[in-house]
Amino acid sequence: MSRFEEQVANDAEAINNAVLLRTLRQVLDAPYFHVLPKETWIASLGALIKVRLYATLKSNNEFQQRMGIFWQAGETEENRSSIKAYYREFITNIALGVVLDTIRLHHPQFHFQELDNDFQSS
Repeated sequence: MSRFEEQVANDAEAINNAVLLRTLRQVLDAPYFHVLPKETWIASLGALIKVRLYATLKSNNEFQQRMGIFWQAGETEENRSSIKAYYREFITNIALGVVLDTIRLHHPQFHFQELDNDFQSS
C-alpha cells in the first residue's frame, strides 16, 4: 500500500469514527435506549455498525464508481482532499440509516416506528 493509500484509508477511518459515533450518540438519546448506559450500547454496536457500513459502501454502485474515478486521478494532495470531502459527505448522508438498520437487526425488541418518527424530522 502506498503512502497516499494509507493516508486516504486513515482519513476514511477517522471520518467513519467521528460521523458514526456522533450519529449513534444522537440515536441513543431516544428514551428507548436509556435501559443501558450509552457506553454499553456504543461498545456493543460499534463493530456491528462498521461491518454494515462497509457492506453498504461495497454494494453502492454510485459510491464505487465515484471512488474509482478518484483513484484514477492520481496520488496528489488535491485528489486526497477531494476524496476526503466526497467521503465525508457520503458517510454523513448514510450514517443514520446504517446505524438504525444495525440496531433494528440486532435489537428488534425496540419500537422502531416511534424511533423512525423521531429521526424523520432530523
